[in-house]
Amino acid sequence: IPSGGAKSEGKTSKTSNNNMSRNNLYGLTMGFKKYDVAKVTCFSEKAMECYETKYDYWLCLSLFKTHMPQIAKGGKFVFGWSEISPGLQVRIPPQTYREYNLKGLDRVIIISGSKTSGGLCVTTKSLLEGSVMGQLFCEHPQLADYQTKVGDLLKYKGRLYGWVSMNGEVVQLTDNVLKKLGLKIGDRLLSIRGSNIAFVMAVKGPKIEAANKTELHIPVFFP
Repeated sequence: IPSGGAKSEGKTSKTSNNNMSRNNLYGLTMGFKKYDVAKVTCFSEKAMECYETKYDYWLCLSLFKTHMPQIAKGGKFVFGWSEISPGLQVRIPPQTYREYNLKGLDRVIIISGSKTSGGLCVTTKSLLEGSVMGQLFCEHPQLADYQTKVGDLLKYKGRLYGWVSMNGEVVQLTDNVLKKLGLKIGDRLLSIRGSNIAFVMAVKGPKIEAANKTELHIPVFFP
């Protein structure tokens, strides 16, 4: 890693960190070649450290964005692969977990994926309530109160919606979810930054094909 800000000690004060040139550090991260796996991985770790110790927010954001692979020009950023375990669990990539503010939650809302990408979308009750999709809970108030059975999926405007349990970064799927969404044990779901409402965990389509062909390093996460 080049010198000049890429390596920071955990004891560095917030004041001294903020005195560092934000523009220079941002330029340094943006200057990395996308194919340099070692540097990209290192910056992922430093971004996490920076975030967790409450250093400069905009610097952290630039590090996060620089790390996430963009598998096609102008395409969506991806967080990583998550494989469905024999116990029907999938681990959400750490960056996704932080970006969508999932810490402390024990349930998430899942939505069936598009016809193109398949898989599912993951969101939370609070994110949905504050969006145009909040009408879902008016039509299905039992879902708003988690009164439906875990893994049961209700139809709304052409998509299926339900809730599943989560423990830390691990989401617990059910047999019904896999059946309804056409998934199986061993499938690898590609976590993709979607809207600010939900992220996508795709299982097929052009994005999967591009991810399988790319020379970029895309991490794989297991429960």
